[in-house]
Amino acid sequence: MARWFAGALLAALIVGAASSAEAQTTTLRLNSITPPNHWFARDLMAGWARDVEEATGGRVRIEATGAPLGPMARTIDMVAQGVADVSAGNHGPIAGRFRVTQILDIPFISTSAEAGSVAFWRTHQEFLDRANEHRGVHVLSLWSSSPAHLFAVREPLARPEDLQGRRVVVVSATAGRIAETFRAVTLNAATDRWYEMLSRGVADAVISTNTAITGWNLQNVLKAQLLFPEGLHYTSFFLVINRDRWMALRPEDRAAIERLSGEAFAIRAGRMFDHHDRVAREAIAGGGVRITTAPPEMIERMRAEFRPVEEEWLRNAAAAGVDGPAALARFRELVRAAPR
Repeated sequence: MARWFAGALLAALIVGAASSAEAQTTTLRLNSITPPNHWFARDLMAGWARDVEEATGGRVRIEATGAPLGPMARTIDMVAQGVADVSAGNHGPIAGRFRVTQILDIPFISTSAEAGSVAFWRTHQEFLDRANEHRGVHVLSLWSSSPAHLFAVREPLARPEDLQGRRVVVVSATAGRIAETFRAVTLNAATDRWYEMLSRGVADAVISTNTAITGWNLQNVLKAQLLFPEGLHYTSFFLVINRDRWMALRPEDRAAIERLSGEAFAIRAGRMFDHHDRVAREAIAGGGVRITTAPPEMIERMRAEFRPVEEEWLRNAAAAGVDGPAALARFRELVRAAPR
């Protein structure tokens, strides 16, 4: 009887300890914005999730969804409302909200995804955060895409003026203004709609990164690219978490996650975007797309033509109480200081 009682007590203690450990584990649902086999989900986000679990001793686990929980334009709202606990996303499709945050949309502002990511994160922390455009969520990190270029279904595409009269797919308001500068007709659409639009002739061209082109197999329907060595413009990305879920975590777990986020994640993401940009560029060239590299004199002329885009950003910054000239100067200083 005594041995039975001791065994039962030991079993109860083991079950209780297991239940206690399970109760201490917080599982956060990550809204996956790409298919699971895409490098963004497979390498970038899954790698970060593994590191978070390790850094928190298994107390915080991040489980990705098999598909997006909603359109990109609703990503921030879904996290704020608790539909998802965590999500990465692209600011561009969230029309009208991130007028100051989207500093990377200014043409020819950066030199690489890594340089732009570090400059973006630091400039946001020092200046842009005052605009409070990420209200409702806690920002874990911000970073830059790889550079954007011009692509067309039909040749020629040797200069931006070749876009005149063509229907160009864009993912952000700034990309739309760039296309409209050359009298193109713009079509706003998320990346998951681009293949259908380009392959069916709904659109004639697209302003896009190399990584988005190959990520959605668009090189199969494109014939020409006007490539800008350091990028026509860049796109900003975010990693955010629901505020209540964030504050419910233990202080030591929040500290561990912050060490893996912020500038550390910006560098990690920027380097990964740069790597996949190089891979994508080779695939595009090998896929038969005719690539024309924009010469320096073309780029200098375009800088002057795009000056209104920068001026509009400065007006938006002023309206939000942000020192736009100082923020731009700081961003460009950081990009110049980045290793090449």
